[in-house]
Amino acid sequence: MDGSSSGNPGLVSTGGILRDMTGNILFSFSKSIELANAFLAALLAIKEVVSVFLLGGAILPLLWREKVLARWSGSPSASVEICRVSCGNQLVRFPFRLSSQPDRCGYPRFNLSCKDQAQTVLSLPFSGEFNVVHIDYLFQNIWLNDPDHCTPKRLLHGLNLSSTPFDLLYPRSFTFFNCSAAASTQLHQAKYISCLSGTNFFVLALPADRLDSSASLSTSCLEIATVLVPFSWTGWSNLGNGIMLTWNEPNCLRCENGAGNCMFKSETGMDVGCSGGFTNGMFLFCSEKLWKFLLKILHI
Repeated sequence: MDGSSSGNPGLVSTGGILRDMTGNILFSFSKSIELANAFLAALLAIKEVVSVFLLGGAILPLLWREKVLARWSGSPSASVEICRVSCGNQLVRFPFRLSSQPDRCGYPRFNLSCKDQAQTVLSLPFSGEFNVVHIDYLFQNIWLNDPDHCTPKRLLHGLNLSSTPFDLLYPRSFTFFNCSAAASTQLHQAKYISCLSGTNFFVLALPADRLDSSASLSTSCLEIATVLVPFSWTGWSNLGNGIMLTWNEPNCLRCENGAGNCMFKSETGMDVGCSGGFTNGMFLFCSEKLWKFLLKILHI
């Protein structure tokens, strides 16, 4: 029907539009649907923005993300501007600093070097130099790779983090095997290590807790060593993704969370404070323990 009574003698419903007796539109079903769709689209847009910031550097290019945070946190102090530098595509800022910068630009033992003005390098006192692939200041972790593109070799030599502020991120024990060319490679969760393999042999890495289900390795493979690997090896077929380390001190989580600038509180001492950013923080309604739990889930 084109027209019908609404049950109220003063109202008329026509084509999903409710009018009064003078013809004024009181309610439009189609308009309500449009508004509902617009509201839903706005919610989805907000969800996408939140997701992007939760995932941090995993989605946004680092430099673009830093520009967004800088804009939201207001004008940084002169010391922040002086200490914020780039090496290649890597932004270097507190708690890190380049060795050529003033000591107060970074926290002790967070020194980096810039090779050929293009490659950021971290030197571990007992494990040598590693190329820095990415620093995630929000999640407080650093992604490293071997300059010779054979990180497994470095791990077999031993990754010693003594005298550093870093810890292994999600460590898991892997056992390395040297196998003959005739050995089966159809082993669940076995990782082929191309940079350690040759013409007549190949090297595999297998989670140590999966060795019982891979008894066939004993007849065709020689065990090399079992080492802790600081990375979730999901999809790491060539081990080219490097290793992940994390740090707990200084704890800039809340400051980064609120898009502020983490820095020393004064010219002396090791106390760290936060300049700029949101008054309450964008996600500070989460407790610190809950926030760290969310970060862990996002990285697994």
